[in-house]
Amino acid sequence: MQTELLAQLIGRKHEVLTHLRSLGLRQAELVGEDDWAQLTKVLSTKQRLLDLLAQIERELEPYRSEAPEHREWASDAARDACRRQADACAALLADVMRLERESEQAIVRRRDDAARQLSGLHAAVAARSAYAAANEPASIGLDLISEG
Repeated sequence: MQTELLAQLIGRKHEVLTHLRSLGLRQAELVGEDDWAQLTKVLSTKQRLLDLLAQIERELEPYRSEAPEHREWASDAARDACRRQADACAALLADVMRLERESEQAIVRRRDDAARQLSGLHAAVAARSAYAAANEPASIGLDLISEG
């Protein structure tokens, strides 16, 4: 029955989105901790899950053109369970997207903070160099070698 496959696909989608949300929460923690090595691993895992989610979405595509009321389900309970899980998927996806936006904003803030610190460091080095150059004894320019 086609609706059994639909329910399985929705179940897989729910599972992937649940993992993505967990990784999104972990990503936010790692950004806050400046743990870029672990963050890279989390992002790699997320990419594999996003690829899997895209594959599931492609498999769901034929069902989008069908009128839901024309699908034949084994029972009303099966239809309702699939509908609830699809609604949960929508909520999970919204949460995943929110977490992603928040992590991106945190990374941009960290980048901007680092740029300001580097700029301040550059200014301090330039000031120190200028101060050191101003305090160096000036050479008189006398020729101490006599010809004679």
